[in-house]
Amino acid sequence: MLRSCSWPFRGVKIVIPSVPMEVWLMLRFYFGILTLGTVVMAADVSAPAVTFNKDVLPVLQKNCQTCHRPGEIGPMALLTYEGTRPWAKAIKAAVLSKKMPPWFADPQYGHFSNDRSLSQAEVNTLTAWADAGAPEGDPKDVLRRCAGWKAGIFPSRT
Repeated sequence: MLRSCSWPFRGVKIVIPSVPMEVWLMLRFYFGILTLGTVVMAADVSAPAVTFNKDVLPVLQKNCQTCHRPGEIGPMALLTYEGTRPWAKAIKAAVLSKKMPPWFADPQYGHFSNDRSLSQAEVNTLTAWADAGAPEGDPKDVLRRCAGWKAGIFPSRT
């Protein structure tokens, strides 16, 4: 059975086939299943959660702990999760605004060996950690510090 419709197109006749209600309901059901399956598959491919012990601590050790430890110029120690967690939102704001780590040398004059500025991946790691609620993660992921390590300098693994 065919229906005709002329509105909203004046003078144009559109022919719409009449479809039984059962077919429409079945199409809605299949579309709903397809949409739900797409959402579930998208959730499965999401990136793993950023945690302090696995992802954030190495960035802090490399770029921040030289100043942010007891007896140095940084106003708070960023050595442990317990000492860093309260500062998660402030860390995010500081790295996004490029206030931290401070680096005033102009890169147009070359690369400096003591450059402590953060890469975009490191900024993304710190902001993702703060946005996720600053999770600690597995304590086994912490790289053990050896006696005599200077903050930010990793020993060779040979």
